[in-house]
Amino acid sequence: MAKIYCRNKNYNGISATVPFVNGVGEIPDSSNLIEWFKDKGYDVVLEETKEMDSAEDAHTAEEPVEEPIEEPIEEPVEETEVKESDGDPISPYAEMQKADLIKVLREKGFEVNNRMHKEELLAMLKGAE
Repeated sequence: MAKIYCRNKNYNGISATVPFVNGVGEIPDSSNLIEWFKDKGYDVVLEETKEMDSAEDAHTAEEPVEEPIEEPIEEPVEETEVKESDGDPISPYAEMQKADLIKVLREKGFEVNNRMHKEELLAMLKGAE
């Protein structure tokens, strides 16, 4: 296996089909993506595989323990009541946090990213209604 290290040590997500947790992703040594990641400035470390010489060594060798990947907790998005002010309806999304807006937009099929401003996300939702 090869380990891919991001510059952002807190990155959790998928890049070039490789899942990353806390800035680290793993791919097989034979993967064509190793060169791609190197070209993009990622640190790539190939792990050495140890050959077992005898059955006795196989029983005494420690197997690597894989740490479980925590899945994000899906919390339902509650819709708030639409308020009116002088006849102008206010979007029920205006009170939502940016992360919740991103989730709603993705559920509606929009392509969004975390760098977008809340105002941009609200405008996308307003255009979808």
